[in-house]
Amino acid sequence: MREKLKKYLPEGLYYALNGQQMEKALEIRLRAGRNAVLRYPDGYEEIDYPVTAVVLKETLELLCGYSLYAYASDIARGFITAGGLRVGIGGRVVFSDGESRGIRTVSSLNIRLSRPVNGCADKLLPYILNNGRVRNTMLVSPPLCGKTTLLRDIVRQLSDSGINTAVIDERSEIACLDADGNTGHDVGRCSDVLSGCGKAVGVTMALRSLAPELIALDEIGEKADIQAVNNAVTGGSAVICTVHSDDLETLCKRKYILPLIEDRLFERIVFLRGKGVIANIYDAEREKIC
Repeated sequence: MREKLKKYLPEGLYYALNGQQMEKALEIRLRAGRNAVLRYPDGYEEIDYPVTAVVLKETLELLCGYSLYAYASDIARGFITAGGLRVGIGGRVVFSDGESRGIRTVSSLNIRLSRPVNGCADKLLPYILNNGRVRNTMLVSPPLCGKTTLLRDIVRQLSDSGINTAVIDERSEIACLDADGNTGHDVGRCSDVLSGCGKAVGVTMALRSLAPELIALDEIGEKADIQAVNNAVTGGSAVICTVHSDDLETLCKRKYILPLIEDRLFERIVFLRGKGVIANIYDAEREKIC
C-alpha cells in the first residue's frame, strides 16, 4: 500500500503519512483548509500536513495520471478509481439539465484504502455452493464491515473455479478497473467487469453478451437495483450481492428488499459483524442455519 500511495500522492503528503499506521488505515481524508486525516476502524488521527487548494489539485492530477479529461465522466459522478484506490470528490458541482456535468473547485478528497483479503470467503463458500451450483446470496451488514471485500473474494474464488462471472461494478469498488482496462483487485480468471454503469443497465448488457453463470452486484437497495436482480435471475444467472442493514428485522423493513425475501429469491442471507466476521446465515425461509 505504501508503494502504491507514493505514485498517487504529492511528495510532502506521502512523507507526512509514511510514519503512520498505514497498514490499519481505512481512508485518507483531505479537506481544504484543514490538516490531513487518517481514518482507522476505531477512530481518526490528524496529520500535521495542511491541505491547500494546490495540494488537492496536485493529488487529483496524480490520481488521474495528469489526464483529467480521461476521467471527466467519473469526476462528474463524484469519484474516480486509480490503481485500486477509490477516491470520492467534494466541491462545487456543475449542473446542466438536472444532471451533474462535473466538479469545479475541488474542496475535498476521500481516498479509500481498500485491500483484498484473499481467503476471507473460505468458510462461507460451502454454504453458497450446492453441488457446483451457486446459490443466490445476499451479504448484509452496516457500512465498513467488509461486505465488498468478502464479495470480491467470493467472486475471485468462484471465477477461478471456472464459473463465468459478470461483475457489475457501478462504483468501481469491486474490481477497481482503471482507465487502461486493468483491474486493481483480482476478481478471477473467468470474470468480466462492467464498470461505472448502473446495475440495471449492466445486468442487461451482461445477459445479452457475456453469458454469465453468476452476476455480482454491490450495494443494492433502490427500485432499479431490485429489477436488475430479478432480470438476472430470470435470465438464468445466479446473483451474489451486498446490502446495507443491521439485522434481519431491519432488512425486512426496507421497502424494495422485502419482496426479494418474501419471494424466497435468495437462498442464503449472510450477516456480517465487525470486519468480515460472519454473524448469522439464514436460508430462503428465513431460518437460521449457522
